[in-house]
Amino acid sequence: MPSLQIIRYQPEWAEHYLYIPAMGLAVLLGCVFRGCLKARRKIAVVFFALIYSVFALFLCTRTWQRNEVYNEKEKFYSALSHSNSPYIFFAYQRLGYLEMEKKNWRQAKFYLDTALAIDRGQPSTYNALSFYYLNQNESEMALDSLQKALWLDEDNNFYRMNIGGLLMRLGRTREAIAILEEAQKRDPKFYNLYPR
Repeated sequence: MPSLQIIRYQPEWAEHYLYIPAMGLAVLLGCVFRGCLKARRKIAVVFFALIYSVFALFLCTRTWQRNEVYNEKEKFYSALSHSNSPYIFFAYQRLGYLEMEKKNWRQAKFYLDTALAIDRGQPSTYNALSFYYLNQNESEMALDSLQKALWLDEDNNFYRMNIGGLLMRLGRTREAIAILEEAQKRDPKFYNLYPR
């Protein structure tokens, strides 16, 4: 039934998971059509063609409607933020990034604070807040946000690298070297680290 787009699939934006079931549906329809042709009754072929046309029109309409939303980031994340999906926090994060790109800082902060209120355990929200604070020239707040992100996701060397870069910017060279060396010890093949 999710392949038919009649019942909701969760998460509603992850329909790529339906590719394999959709192939199965196509094979099933092919088998039905083959059976209709073997029956050699024109009424069966006409009936199948009529039903299939209605179904194809339905799928095309639904795909068109969804693509109108999916192909425009702001519309997509706004729709996701008003859904009952467990990924609402992600929608607000992305809306925050979009507002930062537009230099609409007040709205960006509102979206990021909303994402944080929905789920305080998401390191990616703190990472997004660090970008906001950096753009507001609040380096200490940015550092604090990055450290919270790292505390929530200790295996993420990108956070360590960003913390190291920010510490260098703040003139705290020894701390920067220590965290970059820690990142190197954790993953010697983390090549993004070496230019720093």
